[in-house]
Amino acid sequence: MESKKSVFQTLFEINVNKQIEKKNGLNYLAWAYAWSETKKLYPTATYKVYETESGCIYHTDGRTCWVKTGVIIEGLEHIEYLPVMDYKKQIYFT
Repeated sequence: MESKKSVFQTLFEINVNKQIEKKNGLNYLAWAYAWSETKKLYPTATYKVYETESGCIYHTDGRTCWVKTGVIIEGLEHIEYLPVMDYKKQIYFT
């Protein structure tokens, strides 16, 4: 009897090599592609961008900025803190 794969295993097995993009010496996978692959397998998946108490979509400590995001699949949320970057993919400092 084969057990059901976890969400991680299922998504990890997707070959994204042809979708990897390069910019300023960095390799990345476009969010639009990653999200479309996720929604194909998990149509009820959602994501969330957390706002500050004042309604701002980014957070700051006065030196740098970041966004807090969450992806919810099958009732489990994974939260990530992502730095705000400029067009050169350098972390933005205030």
